[in-house]
Amino acid sequence: MADIFGKKYKLIFLETASDFLKKLQKVVVILLNDPDNTAVVEDAYLASHSVKSECARMHYTDLANFFLLLEMMFKARREGKFTFSHQVLILIHEELENIVTILPHMVNENKSYDVNPAYQKLQGLSGITM
Repeated sequence: MADIFGKKYKLIFLETASDFLKKLQKVVVILLNDPDNTAVVEDAYLASHSVKSECARMHYTDLANFFLLLEMMFKARREGKFTFSHQVLILIHEELENIVTILPHMVNENKSYDVNPAYQKLQGLSGITM
């Protein structure tokens, strides 16, 4: 990816995206321990929406699509139309860990990350498609 963003903007993205990712990670851990906890779903929905927008702005389209899927899942859960299985939560947790690890390298070193296998698996397990 051509460096169309200045270093300052990249650092802002990394900081804000990291904050949203931490929030998502906390919610997923809560849901792993208490899958019926609906009180945390709104925070996850907003964090998914926000990090999706940040990724799209940085032209990380595959990541933006992944977070759009999460946003749709949390929205469906908020509306009572979806329940997270343990398997889905584990997959989300693992993928968030991967993204947290690789994101600084993507931003600072223009590394790529293929989120599509996790995205496709989540679509299959959840039944939520775009």
